[in-house]
Amino acid sequence: MFALALRSLRQRPGRATATLLSAFLGAAVVMTFNSLHDTGARPGVDSVSAESLSTAAGVVGGYGTLLVFFAIASTLTVNVRQRGAEMELLRCSGATPAQISQMVVGEAVAIALVGAVLAIGPAMLGGRALLGVFQDSGQVARSVDYSFGPVALGSGIAITVSAAAGAAFLAVRRVTLRRRAQGRARTLLAYAALLAGGAAVSSTFAFSAEDAALMAPPAYGAILLSVGCALPAPRLLGGCWTGCP
Repeated sequence: MFALALRSLRQRPGRATATLLSAFLGAAVVMTFNSLHDTGARPGVDSVSAESLSTAAGVVGGYGTLLVFFAIASTLTVNVRQRGAEMELLRCSGATPAQISQMVVGEAVAIALVGAVLAIGPAMLGGRALLGVFQDSGQVARSVDYSFGPVALGSGIAITVSAAAGAAFLAVRRVTLRRRAQGRARTLLAYAALLAGGAAVSSTFAFSAEDAALMAPPAYGAILLSVGCALPAPRLLGGCWTGCP
């Protein structure tokens, strides 16, 4: 099925390019900010500069991870839905849902790997420019040299590939599973996102005003609450539209 996935990429260059662009930009963002972890861990970096670099990398890098997943997920969902006739033909030809999932996930992983590799160069340039901005603002000492190491490279490739594989798997399940099972899964995910988001936002009251991590939990909570509201939105809006005179 993986060989079939590679052959199918040549038949739809437009869709493959859209997924490649999402993976490339996502990997560039993740590696750019996570390279600050490598820079802050260099020998001789003072504690103030290291703290500034690690805080920026942790906060913005975390947001970047979520953005990468949602960007790739939305792109792959559109691509899979446009291939509904192909999926139906494969099922009629005897392919199982697991084999179809392997094909789509294989395509996504191959594209994500290429996108992550292509993003290494721009991420290095972006990370160096970002360090210069911190140095110009006085948050990082001028003596700190830029470093692009295993944290940036490993996290960029791992996050991009895992996000692509997970998003592709979820997208193809929406097509291959029955509507009823899909509705139950969507409802459970919506409840889980709302509960986790509410807990993250409420955790703000457990921090003091001077804590460096004060903004992180409510920011992630707001994203989860948005996801929890978006998941049941089609069904709720459909019901409201149907009930309108």
